[in-house]
Amino acid sequence: MDVPQSLFDIYSQSARRFAGHYRYYAQDHKDNFTVLDEELGNLIRALAIYSHLQAWLDLAQLVQELGVYLDTRGYWDEHRFWLEKTMAYKDMIRDPITKMGVMEDLATIVNSQGDRNLARGLYQEVITIAEQEKDEMRLARAYFGLGVVNLNLDKKEEARACWEKALGIAERIKDEVQIVSIRFFLGSLPLVEAETQKAHKAMQFPAIPTIRVASQAGGAGKTLSIQLRAMKYFMQGRYRQARSKYLEALDLAREEGERQGEALSLYQLGQISHLENDLLSAMDYYRQSESIAKQIGDHTGLRSLYSAMSLACIQQQRFDLARPYLEQSVILEREADDQMQVAEKLYWLGYALANSGELERGKSSFEESLVLFDLLKSPRVKDVCEVLSRLGALMDQENG
Repeated sequence: MDVPQSLFDIYSQSARRFAGHYRYYAQDHKDNFTVLDEELGNLIRALAIYSHLQAWLDLAQLVQELGVYLDTRGYWDEHRFWLEKTMAYKDMIRDPITKMGVMEDLATIVNSQGDRNLARGLYQEVITIAEQEKDEMRLARAYFGLGVVNLNLDKKEEARACWEKALGIAERIKDEVQIVSIRFFLGSLPLVEAETQKAHKAMQFPAIPTIRVASQAGGAGKTLSIQLRAMKYFMQGRYRQARSKYLEALDLAREEGERQGEALSLYQLGQISHLENDLLSAMDYYRQSESIAKQIGDHTGLRSLYSAMSLACIQQQRFDLARPYLEQSVILEREADDQMQVAEKLYWLGYALANSGELERGKSSFEESLVLFDLLKSPRVKDVCEVLSRLGALMDQENG
């Protein structure tokens, strides 16, 4: 007996309303895992309904809403199943942002589960689409992820090339989160000699000791994979999930003796506390990271650390504590030959000196920053001139 088509329509409409309710439910409660736990059965049913109705865009969006929850709760196989289900019909998903998001999520999971070649192909697809869409933030993130996969495949030079591309893009769009992470990883990547694994040198600073490749390649790669996931949560503003992943990466790095990964995890935990305005916790994490960076001679990491530490001190109005960090920053930025950053650090050093009562030294620092900003044709010239004018008036008042 044939069933009237209208009954199928009624079922489809009812099922779609049910699934739609739980998609918005997942969106509204995406950070409340306890609430999502209570509705997990219905949320999975909603995924199944979208799949049955072949509503691939809706399925992709719901999978992404549930991604952090499924990942954090340890439902990796379930998460992977629905991502792969979505990817099987990727050509039906017209929204490039959603499509790239699903690809990134799947690449992260399959890489962490050891399916490197699949992860590599997914990141390469993201790169292609991101280039077409001119989505540079996602492009940088995809190159970064591809570098992690290549490191796991022991393709160190390919990893380096990917990270250098990612760094160039991140610097172009001024994405500080990615810049810091990529610099740390580039600093940890040894140059491989043809005949031996002895006497490796770090890429930028010859004095930096390097990871023991034979004993730590697996651990370092796994740490990077976790940090990649944490960085994605961080960039989405999901600090609680990012903190959880960075703590996981920190524990693994310590277990493996991977000092660079330990330093980066501590730095990023400091960044999260900093953004949450918990400056005391931020400084504690920064100091722990600084201690490791000094021990291994990681100048790249110290550049980021001293910048963050000086800012935290300034925010607490502790200009006296900010000064030594800024002085070290100036030295390291000169060493790296980053003239724009030298000028910025000199400006803030002048600010800290002037607010510590050392007006003459502050003025000299401002004047030096002005020379560099002027050479670089930076719009900051106007700011420095205004500060120098106010500082000059204050000095005249004190001398008069």
